[in-house]
Amino acid sequence: MPDMLTAAAFARLRLRYGAVPESGEVPAAVEHDFAGGRMVDHYLATPAPGLLVQAPVQALGGLEAVLFLQGAAEGPWQVVLCGAKENARAAFALPQGEWQALLAANGIVLPGEAGFTPPQKSD
Repeated sequence: MPDMLTAAAFARLRLRYGAVPESGEVPAAVEHDFAGGRMVDHYLATPAPGLLVQAPVQALGGLEAVLFLQGAAEGPWQVVLCGAKENARAAFALPQGEWQALLAANGIVLPGEAGFTPPQKSD
């Protein structure tokens, strides 16, 4: 079983659509279920300093991307950190309640869920 994370492992999570990455942000993908099947959405994640100092993360040689993968219903999410070293990965579990806390802290409603508002393209 991978180590457990909390919502505090990420200082920020925001939708990638039209956003320019800021310092400290890495590309993130959220693969999740919705009424019509399964989808992947693109975000930008800012790992918290406490996550970056953990030994499995340090062994990656730098963090280049994050994958949030929904598990079985009400089960924990899997968080895969992709490192700078070739094929470097570290996997963690994120309990469902912590996932919901991360979304709420960042004002995110996933596509396919009630309350989702599609982003507007800026001119």
